Amino acid sequence: MYRILVEEGIAPERLIKEEKSTTTKENLLFSKEIIKEQNLNPEIVIVTSEYHLYRAGWLARKLGYTCSGTCSKSMPAALPTFYVRELYGILYQWLTD
Repeated sequence: MYRILVEEGIAPERLIKEEKSTTTKENLLFSKEIIKEQNLNPEIVIVTSEYHLYRAGWLARKLGYTCSGTCSKSMPAALPTFYVRELYGILYQWLTD
């Protein structure tokens, strides 16, 4: 995403990369640390796939974020697989968090 944003004209010094996470929850937690350390506005916008937006927003609010979201479009043929996978992710988060 960093490369694409730079190619689209965003100045690299305006971007902050969080590179330690392996899950959405870790990404939100590590990003929260960066936001605090750099004294950034804690209101965030989540940019993700349409099938993942609900869970990412739910997790963000659970972790204390004030957030909104926007999503990209996926290939229609892949959506059934992605939505089924995401359903399991949602159930897992509800049961473990």
